[in-house]
Amino acid sequence: MKKQFLDRKVRKALFSAIPCLFLLSLRLAAAEIPVPAEWSYWRGPGYNGITSEALGRTAWPQGGPAKCWQVAIHPGYTPLVISENRIYTLGNREEQDVVSCLDCLSGQVIWQYNYPEPYDARNFAGGPFAPPTVDGNQLYTVSRRGNLFCFDKSNGTIQWSKKLLEDFGLELPEWGFTGAPLVLNELLLLNAGTAGMALKKQTGELVWLTGTKLAGYSPPVPFIWKESIYLAVFTAESLAVVHSNDGKILWEYPWKTPYKVNVADPIITGDKIFISSGYGKGCALLQMADADPQVLWQHKKMRNHFSASILWNGCIYGFDGNIPGGDPSYTSSNIFFRCLDLQTGEVLWSDQSLGVGSVMIADGKLLVLTDKGELVIASASREAFQPISRTKILEPVCWTPPVLFNGRLYARNHLGDLVCLDVSRSVTAPGAKLDKLINNQFGFSEGPVFDGDNTYYFTDFRNNRIYTWTLEGQLSVFRENSGGANGLAFDSQGNLLVCEMTNGRLVSIDKLGNLTVLADTYNNARLNSPNDLWLDPNGGIYFTDPRYGRKDGYQQDRQGVYYLSPDRSRLIRVNDEMDVPNGIIGSLDGKYLYVADSGKNETYVFDIKEDGTLSEKRRFAPEGIDGMAVDSEGNIYITTSHIHVYDPSGKKIQTIEVPEQPGNLCFGGKDKKTLFITGTTSLYSIQMQVSGF
Repeated sequence: MKKQFLDRKVRKALFSAIPCLFLLSLRLAAAEIPVPAEWSYWRGPGYNGITSEALGRTAWPQGGPAKCWQVAIHPGYTPLVISENRIYTLGNREEQDVVSCLDCLSGQVIWQYNYPEPYDARNFAGGPFAPPTVDGNQLYTVSRRGNLFCFDKSNGTIQWSKKLLEDFGLELPEWGFTGAPLVLNELLLLNAGTAGMALKKQTGELVWLTGTKLAGYSPPVPFIWKESIYLAVFTAESLAVVHSNDGKILWEYPWKTPYKVNVADPIITGDKIFISSGYGKGCALLQMADADPQVLWQHKKMRNHFSASILWNGCIYGFDGNIPGGDPSYTSSNIFFRCLDLQTGEVLWSDQSLGVGSVMIADGKLLVLTDKGELVIASASREAFQPISRTKILEPVCWTPPVLFNGRLYARNHLGDLVCLDVSRSVTAPGAKLDKLINNQFGFSEGPVFDGDNTYYFTDFRNNRIYTWTLEGQLSVFRENSGGANGLAFDSQGNLLVCEMTNGRLVSIDKLGNLTVLADTYNNARLNSPNDLWLDPNGGIYFTDPRYGRKDGYQQDRQGVYYLSPDRSRLIRVNDEMDVPNGIIGSLDGKYLYVADSGKNETYVFDIKEDGTLSEKRRFAPEGIDGMAVDSEGNIYITTSHIHVYDPSGKKIQTIEVPEQPGNLCFGGKDKKTLFITGTTSLYSIQMQVSGF
């Protein structure tokens, strides 16, 4: 079947049924096309475990990503759904299921509702399984014993409830009801009964029922076939394609496992359906048809026990094998994380380092949470398993997939530990706020540098001073009559290097206070007003020389950028094409130089050549007035009216707002994770989750 555009009537119906699910393509293709929306349904708005949200960091600092918060809810395996900055999940406490609503930002409980339900531990720790579903202001939940609720999601008030066994005469599956409720238009659809059932979502009144026999364990998956909405329903012994409006079965494909356990969601793409089950069953790719489907391929090299696979760019990523204990024939030695080619079923690669777990995809990367609580980020590549980072975030057992939402990763274990991690591009520490250290005491504070021990040095060029500020909060004058000092830096011998704007020179002050002039002329003419500087890894000094801070005439014909060689014997002008060169910083590897042109309010980057000269000037950022800094990840900090953070590629990742124009900034503190900021009249600091220089 070829992809086809929906007519207006069908498109309107489906858009109201599945918010943001379609743009120009059918649901059949949505498994490969992530769409942005809240994670208000199991496996996200595309029903596929894929988020369109960009993943911020993929390489963590030591200790893993920053933890925003961790709370204890109640034991169980219920996945998380998120709507309007609230998390919804379930657990079990003292033979009662507990529905919990928590605040995304703090982890605080907003409301809870509990009702009698056995914990029912068997070959695993017990508790609920089925994910909740949010639709508008309604929250739907179903328990393993078939207690179905419709809540007001804002406060937990019950709008209606049903008992699937008593009210509809259904048989209870061995492991209970575990599939998420699905809302389509006015229907609430469940994998309950022989091949599913539908209720009116507002009242719980029965619309259709396919039978009362044992159900499968995965939720119904919606898709379009010939301009009608159908459901792929994994029953206890088959895959059934069911019309969503009336429950009529279009066809069934037999799919029997030893224990009638079909758990993993069917994956639908184009006119094909991928299915997989554990207990030695395997997987198959079916060609959709009006009657019996065609089997395109089938084998036992992807046996999803409980965690569904993910389809991405023509590849299927998933766990092959059963959880040890689920079947005595399976041990950790025959559990694989695998990648299959969708079209052929060929195994492209296998990895045994993960054990079992669950997976989602964000930003073209695999986010794997193993049952041991390890978060693994890997490239979604058909070439090989390529881990980028691995870090332990929870204690075992973790069978529930993580959720990425607004730059935060949420994950839980069966004990009920729920953790929120900051995986955004944010460089500030979670919850960090700007602290004002000194208020309205300076003419124009500038040029901060940390001595690596306990003290910041900074300047106030309007009042002609250099100050110190200790970590204990002690402010002192280091040097009066500083020559209009602006930018500062320490060299490898601990000498303080100073740009003296008024004196038009670059000087060095040793630990005894002795001053040495490093540069004051170029081509036998006095420098303008050296403003800011950066030491390269070899000890060479780059500094800017605009026309600031002087009342007498300037002898240089240009405003320039200069380079002083490591042995201090050679001073060369490396650029004279900027309007007003100001802030300056280099990359960590010493290969690139960044210079702010405050005349144009832009920042430029240059390649640094072996002889210290510059080449390949290009615009790095469309803003840049004053001081700059670089962090351990190579991000560049640019000051204008606020502080703007750009990654090495030139993409802005964060803005740190400051109540007055920041003149300059540097990293300091014992772990170099404090950003120290000289405002115009005041000093500020903010805690970071990255270190810097």
